[in-house]
Amino acid sequence: MTGTAIAAGARAMDQPDHTAIFTAVLAKAPQWIRHDLASSDATMRVRAEESLAA
Repeated sequence: MTGTAIAAGARAMDQPDHTAIFTAVLAKAPQWIRHDLASSDATMRVRAEESLAA
């Protein structure tokens, strides 16, 4: 294994599983946030994103 492959593997092990984190957060989010995140209306998506970030 090369040094680059070892370094990449070490970084991957140190990083959390973002998909699992996002899934857990969205599962606990209110229905209106999940609905607005899936909306084709950009204004609604921004409102939901800002609410999650707060």
